[in-house]
Amino acid sequence: PVAKLKATLKSLKYPFSDAIAQFEERYGGLSFTEGGDDELTWVVGPQACLTGGAHTSPGLTYKPVLVPVAYSPNDIIFYLDKQGRGWVEDTIEGPGPLQITETGDQLLALLLIKQLAFNRRFGGLVVELEGGQGARCAKALGLKKSTEACTQGITVWGEDSALILEEEQQTLIATQKTPALQKALAALGAAKPRNSEPHRPGHTPVYPGSLRP
Repeated sequence: PVAKLKATLKSLKYPFSDAIAQFEERYGGLSFTEGGDDELTWVVGPQACLTGGAHTSPGLTYKPVLVPVAYSPNDIIFYLDKQGRGWVEDTIEGPGPLQITETGDQLLALLLIKQLAFNRRFGGLVVELEGGQGARCAKALGLKKSTEACTQGITVWGEDSALILEEEQQTLIATQKTPALQKALAALGAAKPRNSEPHRPGHTPVYPGSLRP
């Protein structure tokens, strides 16, 4: 797989590095859907991104040159540079590209956690609190900090049943819809859960200051 990736990168004039190869080895071929819709599928891995035909040489003209490693269904591109730092670009609405993580592992962890929180709007509970209340809420819900996903002003706590994201003095809690969690949220003084439709399928907020969809 590494030799194949190296050949693909060379043919398209992208740089090769151990960090990019490691991302392909760990996550290449991963795919998942947006909100349970099979027609809205994420693509993960530089080999799949560069050979799938969805974009023409994305990131090649930037400085540093950026290698695409994940595509959302609606044209958000996640990149790694040669050093393995994670970047994101919204090719429709901008801005971008912006560096958001120091490693590829952090990039994928943050992407998946944000996506899980986004999908909770379709069948779980999503509440928002003003201010940096993540630590207080995490302690009350018994959630541990996710060190892998914490980066550049974004702090994450949680597990599959409940997630907390704190960013720029905004706190978002996304949980499964269970009586116990509803009771816990009420005890925290959490706002009424939002059931509004997300703003655009495939457009998962990832930028600083973008906790609110």
